[in-house]
Amino acid sequence: MRKILLSTFLMLVCLLAGAQTTPETALDLVMGENTYDFGSAGSNNVAYFKYTAPAGNDQLLTITTGGYDPSIRVTDDKGNTVSAVMLDNGSKNVFPVNKAQTVTVAASTYSKSSVTFTAAVEQTDLSAGLSCDQPVVPAEGKQAFVQLIRDDSYNTLPTYIQYVPQEDGVVEILFSGYVNSLKVKNSCDAEFNESVSTQNDATTGGYKAKYTVEGGKTYIFGVTAYSPLFATFTLTHPQEGSSCDMPFAADFKSAAKLPEKAGKYWYQLVPDASGFVVIKTDAALPGGTVKAFNTCSDYSPKASVTGSMKLRTPVTATVPLLICIEKTEATSADEEFTFAFEEAKAGDTFADPAEVKAGENTVPEYNGEYFYKVTIPEGDSKMLTIDATKAGIASQNTQVSIYSADNRYTALKYGQNSLACEVNGGQSYIIKWKLDEGTNGFKYTLALNDIAAGDVPSNPIEAKAGDNDLAAGTVKYYTWTATKDGWLSIDTDPTIGVTFPSDPTSQYTSYNEVQKNGTVSRIEVRKDTKYYIVFSNISDNTTFTLSEDDYKQGESIDNPIEITDETTQLPKEALRTWYVYNVKKAGKLNVKSDITYETDPKTYASSTVKVQINEGGLSDITKYGGQEGSETYYEGTFPVKEGDKAYIFVKTLSAQEGRTLTISVTDYAQGESSSNPIPLKDKDKVEIPEVDRQLPVWYSVELNPGDSVTLVSDLNSYFDGFVSSAKDPETHLDDVRYIQDKETYETTYMLLYNNETTESGKYLFCITGTYAGGAKATVYITKNFATGITGVKTQDGAFSINGSTVTGSNLSIYDMAGRKVAAGKAGQTVTLDKGLYIVNGKKVIIR
Repeated sequence: MRKILLSTFLMLVCLLAGAQTTPETALDLVMGENTYDFGSAGSNNVAYFKYTAPAGNDQLLTITTGGYDPSIRVTDDKGNTVSAVMLDNGSKNVFPVNKAQTVTVAASTYSKSSVTFTAAVEQTDLSAGLSCDQPVVPAEGKQAFVQLIRDDSYNTLPTYIQYVPQEDGVVEILFSGYVNSLKVKNSCDAEFNESVSTQNDATTGGYKAKYTVEGGKTYIFGVTAYSPLFATFTLTHPQEGSSCDMPFAADFKSAAKLPEKAGKYWYQLVPDASGFVVIKTDAALPGGTVKAFNTCSDYSPKASVTGSMKLRTPVTATVPLLICIEKTEATSADEEFTFAFEEAKAGDTFADPAEVKAGENTVPEYNGEYFYKVTIPEGDSKMLTIDATKAGIASQNTQVSIYSADNRYTALKYGQNSLACEVNGGQSYIIKWKLDEGTNGFKYTLALNDIAAGDVPSNPIEAKAGDNDLAAGTVKYYTWTATKDGWLSIDTDPTIGVTFPSDPTSQYTSYNEVQKNGTVSRIEVRKDTKYYIVFSNISDNTTFTLSEDDYKQGESIDNPIEITDETTQLPKEALRTWYVYNVKKAGKLNVKSDITYETDPKTYASSTVKVQINEGGLSDITKYGGQEGSETYYEGTFPVKEGDKAYIFVKTLSAQEGRTLTISVTDYAQGESSSNPIPLKDKDKVEIPEVDRQLPVWYSVELNPGDSVTLVSDLNSYFDGFVSSAKDPETHLDDVRYIQDKETYETTYMLLYNNETTESGKYLFCITGTYAGGAKATVYITKNFATGITGVKTQDGAFSINGSTVTGSNLSIYDMAGRKVAAGKAGQTVTLDKGLYIVNGKKVIIR
C-alpha cells in the first residue's frame, strides 16, 4: 500500500458548495448550555462558537460534554490548537484563554444530528509560573492551574510553583495528569539538582508526588508536562516509621527499634562509604519480610528476605538506603536490631571472585549473589559438576550458574541445586550462586571428572541400527547419520525424555519436530545428514532401539493418499499425513477437519491443516479454534478449476480418535470470482463483507477512455486489495492507498484507477482483506478525467476553485496519488481539471 500523509486531513467527503457551519459564521459561546442542530446525522457535522475573554482578566474556559461525542477542539486567533487539561475521563476540558483573546470552539459529531455542551469560565493569572520570580502560589488543598510553557523552538520549559509549609510534614502533590519532570530547589538562585518522583494515583487517575518539608522553609518546584495540569498541594503528617516518606532515622552506632505491634515499618540510613549493609539480630520474623530500596518510587526491592531479618545489600556512599520490615506477628515487647557496614570482599562481584576448589564447599548465610573462581588443570576437558541436592533448597529463586571468566553476560549452564558443564583444561570459570533461602549456609560438592563418551554434546556416542545400551545419567548424547530419506525412530522406556536438537553444543539450538506414538519417538530425516539424539531422566541402565523407516503412502507430498469421498476418517495416531483430491469442477473447494488443536512449546510445533493447489505454495487454513459442538475445528475455502489437484496436509501431535477430513466443491456466488463480479455504478454505497485472501470479493466497473474510478472507504473502515483489468484479473494496476490524519490517526482507504487507454473496458476491484464485520465504501466515477491543473493565478479575495470558494489561511491541494499540485497564501484562484482531490484536508470532487 502506498501511504499518503496529510497534516490537516479532516476525513470529510463533500462538494465544496455543501459545507455546513464555518469558523467565519461561528455562533457566540454562552455560559451554560450551547447547542446546534444540523438537521440530520453525518460524519461532517461541525459547529463553531466564538468566545472573547475580558480585556482585564485571563480566564479558564471549561467545556463539559459528558462523553466523547461531541469532540471539542479550541483554536486561538492564529489557528493554533489550545492545549487543555483533560478531566473526568475526557468529558470535561479546561482551556486557558489570555485576556482580550478570542478563541474558536469547534464541536464535532460523527453519528448525531446535533451537538450539545456546557461552558463556564473562571478568573486566573496566566503570567504565574512563567518565571521563578513570578511563580504559581497554590492555596493549601486547592487546585492550582499549571500551564504548558514552550519556547520559540517548541521546547517545553518548567512552570515554577512556590510552596511554603506552615509546619514540618510531608507535602502530597496531586497532578491531574502525567508529569514529565518534577524538580525542587530552595531559592531562585539555586539550580534544580533534586528530582522528585511521581507515581500513578489509582484513586484519581492522576499522578502523585510526596516530599518531606520543614515548616517556614521555601520550596521552588519546577514542573514540565506534555499538557496543562491542575496541581493540589496538601501537607500531611505521617507517623514516623509508618511510611517511606517518613522513615525512622537509623545509623551504624545505635540499635534500631522494631515495634511490638504487627505492621510495616520503614528505616533510612546513609552510609559514608560504598560497600554492604547487614542487618544483625537474634529476633525472628516468622512470615514477615525485609526489603531494601533506593527510593520510595522503586517498583521492586534491590534485596529481600522472607521469614528472618538476615538481610545483606550493597550500598553506595552518601546514597540513602530505605529498609521496609513487614511484621506479621505481634511480640510481647519491642525488639532491637543493628545495621552493620561491611566493605566489599572477594566473592561479592564477578570481577573479584573468591577462589574455590574441588570438594565440599559452603555458601554464605545471607541472601544475595556470590561469585567463585575455579581454574581447570592443564590437559583434557573435564566435566565440572556442582551438587547441592542434599541441601533441601526450597526457593525457586535460588540458582547456581557457571560462566566463562571473560563473559559475565551469558551463562554456560545453570540449575537450581545442581549442574554439569564441560570445561576446558587450563581455563578459568566463574560460578555464581544466587541465594534466596532466607537462611542459607548450606553445603555443596564441586567435582572435576573425566568425560565419558555420551556425557557431553562434543563427545557423543555414535548410535547403531537395532539395540543400543543407554547408561544411567542426567543426559546422554548420541548421533546418527541417515542412510536414506524417511523416518528415524527411537523406541525406549516411556519415562525417558527423547529430543532431537539441531546442535546441542549451542544454547540457541532449535529442535526437530517429533512424532510420539506410545514408546516410539520419530523425526523426518534426509539421507547423509547427521542428527543428534539426546536422552534425559535416565534413572537406571537400559536400552533403546534405533530404526530407519521408508515413507509410507501419505507421508510425503510425492506419494499422497487420494480421497474421493466427501468425508474421510482420519487414523487414530499422531498424524503427519498428505492427502490429494482431484477437483472435478470449478468452484470453491471447502476443506474442514475437526482435529483438536495442540502445541509443543519446545519445538513450537502445532496441529494444523494446510492446503496446496497444484504446484502452488502451502496455505494455512485461517479459520480454526472455533467451537462446533464440543470439538475445535479447522475450515478453509480455496478457488479451484476442473482438473486441479488439491493437496491437504494434516498434522496432529498426539493420537486422536474419531477425527475426520471433509471435502466439498460448491459453485461461486456473484462476487466470489473474477469471472462473475458484482457490477458497480457511480455513487454506489458498497457493503463489503468480511473477506480474506483465500476467497476475496470481486467488483467491476465499466470505464470509457479518460474515465476515472475511485472506491473510497468510510472513515476508519479498513479494506485491502487491488485494481485489475477484466482481461487480466491477476495483474495489479494499482493497490490500496490510505490517507491518515497526523493528529487524530483517522484513516480512509481507497482504490483508484484512471483509464488512460483508448479503449472502453471492464475493470475489477478485488478486495482481499477487511476487519471483522467487513467494510463500507462509496464508488466515484469521473468522466473525462485528466491529471494536473490548467492554471493558477493570484488575485485579492478568498480561494476560488472553479468558481467554488475555499476558506482558510493557506491553500494546499493534493491529487489522489499524494502529489501536491498547488499551495499558497490566501487570495489565490486555482483552476482544476475534473477529478478527485484533497483541498485543505477535504476530499473534493471537481466535476
